[in-house]
Amino acid sequence: MLPKLHGVRCHYPKCKQIIPAKKEFQCAACAESFDTALGLSMHERHKHAEIRNRKRKEQAERPRQKAGRNLSVWTEEEVALLVRLNKRFKNDKYPNVRIKEHLPQKTLKQISDKRRTLIKNVNVPPEINEDSEQGFDVEIVEIQNPELVVPVEAQQPPNENMNIWKDTIKNHIIQSNINAEYFNNINKELRDIVSTKAIEAERLENIILQLEDLILKDEKEKWETSH
Repeated sequence: MLPKLHGVRCHYPKCKQIIPAKKEFQCAACAESFDTALGLSMHERHKHAEIRNRKRKEQAERPRQKAGRNLSVWTEEEVALLVRLNKRFKNDKYPNVRIKEHLPQKTLKQISDKRRTLIKNVNVPPEINEDSEQGFDVEIVEIQNPELVVPVEAQQPPNENMNIWKDTIKNHIIQSNINAEYFNNINKELRDIVSTKAIEAERLENIILQLEDLILKDEKEKWETSH
């Protein structure tokens, strides 16, 4: 802050402005950016309804993929690397975060889902390092990470008793020791859904995005705190 008008006049022609750093999720229609996909989605909903509706229409017209949670594409080299990293970090408190350091193009959720689908007795190409120069076979067991695995009964809302579905998600969040502020926000959404007795596809989509962001953010924060 310049105390005198003369100082302001001298500074103004030379000022290069302070350009705020862009966040990860950039709006295609304006200069706004956001930390999460949910934030961008809500922004488009309120500020650029036509663009958002066009995106949703295009998405609905795409050929549907086969049922299954893991729709990401993994190359053979990536799977082989994941198997080796999984063995290396199997005793680490936050293995998904450590593995992502070596697979930056994958999200934490993609890594977590792929680890759960690994088959036993995967034959891995040899890894050359200071400890070994020979190939080896690695036996992989199914990984069950309590911080990321949502119970099967909570993945889809039942047709009859909505309260059971809501309580199942609440109990899972509580057992995962997730921040109370995050929990209260999602709990309010769940109460609203149950009270209406009808689930709008758009609201349910936002709930799922919030749950995924919440669980993955909690895992990352715990890992950063422990280091």
